Amino acid sequence: MLDIRSGNLLGSLDLGRKLARSPVMDESGEHLYVLGDEDCLYVLNRNPIACVAVEYIGHDSGSIPCPPARVGRFLIVVENSGMNVGKWKVVLLDENGLNPRIVQTINVAGWTWSTPRDVGSMIWSVSDRNEVAAYTIGLY
Repeated sequence: MLDIRSGNLLGSLDLGRKLARSPVMDESGEHLYVLGDEDCLYVLNRNPIACVAVEYIGHDSGSIPCPPARVGRFLIVVENSGMNVGKWKVVLLDENGLNPRIVQTINVAGWTWSTPRDVGSMIWSVSDRNEVAAYTIGLY
């Protein structure tokens, strides 16, 4: 963590693994969600900085092309898992933004390269095979 005014290092956290992409923050700014290069999703507390949860997602090294989408209590993790196969893993967080668990896996034709976007009650993205994937965001 850096002090934005001075640029001084305030602290750091060693998770013991490489990270895949930049983190996503919850609305309160209290938690950060970041994927490891392989296997795990980490939930970090911002102040004081600490790892407060780890969930096994099971992705291979190099398969995460973008940060997850954060939609309410859902995280949408994009995984490009095979030569022509992608998937979105839907992770549900509890009311406090903790205890992540996979609740759904959605197969996508081709690879997704950017974080899916939510517009109202829909979340959508385009794959490298020109497939437009659009899903309704449901109840928790």
